[in-house]
Amino acid sequence: MRKKILLLSMPNYTVSFYSGIRTPSLGLVSLAGNVDEQFVEKIHVADLLMVQHNLQGYIK
Repeated sequence: MRKKILLLSMPNYTVSFYSGIRTPSLGLVSLAGNVDEQFVEKIHVADLLMVQHNLQGYIK
């Protein structure tokens, strides 16, 4: 049976090269891209950085 996966990131930001800019973490996208297609039907990645003030509305 193939699985469906939802990867969510925390709405925190990492310090980047430029101060004042919040950049999303690409770690989840890297993980999703390296999953074997034989075992997974769908993978969805949601970076919650951009919607950190309305998390419940975004997830629904």
